[in-house]
Amino acid sequence: MPNRRAVAEKLNIEPNMPDDIIFKRIAAAFQLASQETGDYSKDKLASVLLETIRIQSEETELQRNICVNLEKQNSLLDERAKKAEDKCIEYKNALEELRNSTQPMMEQFQHIQDENKGLKAANEELLRQNKQLTEQISKMKAELFGSSSEKMENLIEQVLDEDEAEDPLDEDCDSEEKESDQKVHHIKENRPQRRRKEKGFRDRNLKGLPVQTIYDYDIDQLNERYGEGNWRFVNWKGHRTVEFIRAATYVKVVYTPVISYGLEHSIETLYYEGSMFPKSLASASLLTNVVMDKFCMYVTTYRMENDINKYGFRLSRQTMSNWIIKAADLFFLPVYLFLKSLLSSYPYQQCDETTWRVIRDKRGSGKKSYFWVHRSSELQKERPPIILYELEPSRSGKHLEKYFREVFLECYGKIHLTSDAFSAYPSLEENHSETIKSCGCFSHARRRGANALKLLSGKTAEEDLSSLPEFNFINKIAGIYTEESKLKELSAEERLLRRQENIKPLVDDFFEYLRTLDISDPSYSNTFKDAVEYTLNQEKYLRRFLDDGNIPIDDNACERNVKSLVLLRKNCLFSNTFGGGYACGIIMTLVETARANDADPYWYIQYLLETMPSRYYRGRENENLEQMVPWSEEYHRYEEEQKRKMLDRTAPPGNEKPKTPRKKDQAIVIDQGSDRSTGAYA
Repeated sequence: MPNRRAVAEKLNIEPNMPDDIIFKRIAAAFQLASQETGDYSKDKLASVLLETIRIQSEETELQRNICVNLEKQNSLLDERAKKAEDKCIEYKNALEELRNSTQPMMEQFQHIQDENKGLKAANEELLRQNKQLTEQISKMKAELFGSSSEKMENLIEQVLDEDEAEDPLDEDCDSEEKESDQKVHHIKENRPQRRRKEKGFRDRNLKGLPVQTIYDYDIDQLNERYGEGNWRFVNWKGHRTVEFIRAATYVKVVYTPVISYGLEHSIETLYYEGSMFPKSLASASLLTNVVMDKFCMYVTTYRMENDINKYGFRLSRQTMSNWIIKAADLFFLPVYLFLKSLLSSYPYQQCDETTWRVIRDKRGSGKKSYFWVHRSSELQKERPPIILYELEPSRSGKHLEKYFREVFLECYGKIHLTSDAFSAYPSLEENHSETIKSCGCFSHARRRGANALKLLSGKTAEEDLSSLPEFNFINKIAGIYTEESKLKELSAEERLLRRQENIKPLVDDFFEYLRTLDISDPSYSNTFKDAVEYTLNQEKYLRRFLDDGNIPIDDNACERNVKSLVLLRKNCLFSNTFGGGYACGIIMTLVETARANDADPYWYIQYLLETMPSRYYRGRENENLEQMVPWSEEYHRYEEEQKRKMLDRTAPPGNEKPKTPRKKDQAIVIDQGSDRSTGAYA
């Protein structure tokens, strides 16, 4: 009997269709089978239909059993799910209770973590501050008790000298033990020996002074010692000393005629050109001494007042200050402005600045003023050197703009300005790149490296020096300076050639070495990191001295001129008014410019005080100012004349060289070397 699948395929019924659909299709075919249809008869279809019904009933029963089993399983699963849900709720409640109980602990743990982070950061900050303070203490020790020299041998001695760094105030330290230290002794042996004075130095030193020749002898003593007629003069032994006579103070009264002229007898008093200030006791010589004491010897006015009182008359400090300010404003200012105009056109200049205090400052108390120091390059020999001091109320770069204003307007050409790394100088170059070229200072880089090396005092053995980056930093700069010092007397062209051949490779090696250093290394001190960063940032400006023989390697010449001003500030402390400070700058300009041109500041100031008043009162103070500079022929003639007059006044005549006495020529003569009469032979 055919099965249901075969019948379904025969009737084109999908065998995978549901049984109820197959059953309906076969039933429909059974109703149509009253006649033979296809290969199956009605009986066959009826049997297939019965088989299908049976299978369907079995499947229905099976499905019913499956449903019953599923219901049982579902009920079991529901019970298990309910138990699991109850258990989950129980666990959830327990977890919530645990969470509530551990919340304070978690908060406390978080607080401990935050506190730990804060303590860690605070510890790092304290370590940084401790390192910084340790460096500052080492710097202070080096400044107070160490040598201020930046010479290589002195720096090495400080680094290797352990005793000096440990306790510089220890009174019980054994100085003999220090001297016996082999390392320091080795350094001292390798130092260059101090150059001995050349032969004939004393004769050259005393060449400009007058000579008083005195033959010191006593005939009676010689006769008593050797016997009369038993001795003779063979030669004379000279004993030289330098005598010093303080200046004499006296009142000079000059009468000028009072003229009566004309039929109406008009009265006119002739003008006296020697008067500096009308109705004043000031003279050129007196004011010159005041100026020299204050601006060359850096003596305060109250000390000058006490000293002048010893000469028999009183001169108050206020009067001296007024004289200085008035003379600077009336007589010195035209020369000062003339020197300033000359310097502004110099193609090679140097500049620096330092603080100055003004008491009556309109800006209020505590404000700082600044003295700007401008000078010509120390290597430029074609023009006379000029040193200019100018007081400004601030350190702003506006001063440089004002100072170089004429340069910008007149287009003098490129000006090379050597200075430190103060931001005003590079800014000036950026604003006026066609006119200003800023050049750096190797001395400032060396000073930073020297400060870093001094921090290692007593912490390094001699054999470990070459491994120290601080030592290599200073050593390479020392090599550059050694070669540069050999070129001072050369011309600019020769100096430039030698710099390119000998110094440029050393500079290249120095900067290549700095680039190999990792400044993030924690073993480096902050001072050394600052030195490396400063030098690398200034590389462009530090290299410029290699391109021109007139550009100095550093700004030390200008700093030496600043030192003169610092000495004045150290003793005088301040200026009462801004006008007084400006007057100080004018006079310091004249004094330092005279020194730079090998002129005697004393005679130069007196020359101006004797020459400029008559010009001023005639309204001709700005005429022929080239005669008022310290390198003029007119001044040199004046200086020679004044020195000659001074020598004639201060050096009394001596006596003549005597001959060996003879008995028949015995006579009484006056010994001019002493104020006594002696028996002698003519």
